[in-house]
Amino acid sequence: MLFNRLPEGCFTSFAQVKNRFTKTYVARVRQNKDEHSLMTIRQRKTESIASFQEQFQTDFGLIPGANQKIAVIAFVEGLRMCKFKGSLLKRQPQDLEEVNERAYKYIRTEEAEKRAEKTKGKRPMEEHRWKSPEPQDEVRWILSRRLTGHTHGPTFQEGVHFHDFKEIRRRGRRSSRERFST
Repeated sequence: MLFNRLPEGCFTSFAQVKNRFTKTYVARVRQNKDEHSLMTIRQRKTESIASFQEQFQTDFGLIPGANQKIAVIAFVEGLRMCKFKGSLLKRQPQDLEEVNERAYKYIRTEEAEKRAEKTKGKRPMEEHRWKSPEPQDEVRWILSRRLTGHTHGPTFQEGVHFHDFKEIRRRGRRSSRERFST
């Protein structure tokens, strides 16, 4: 026991002993719940119907001889506004067993919506548009397009020649080497 381990003379009055006992033991004793405590249970913003229902059932089980009709009213009042609450308000259930049966359908729907949200979002799109070739492959690309009969893009008649491309490419490489060497 805690009081056996305390040094002698640590308390000067009975009030100190009482306060110490109250803080140590009485706070640990579980308070008995009554039907009024069911009315204080509320579904949190992020709480699912399933977890709210589980918490409500746990608390309801701690109340000996609780009235089913009061429990149903407390359950409906504790729910956030949703389709399930609307359904319960339209056709009020007679007992918690009926609430549980009807909740099962909505819990499955809620879980399916959560799964859909996880997969929802923008998927990485593959680039389906045609990409222009890299500059070093441009000459090969133009020649292959001409040989296969494609007519759009630069043509040889417009002054674009294979040798011009080679010269531009050679100059480009040389100038980039010169830039990095200085």
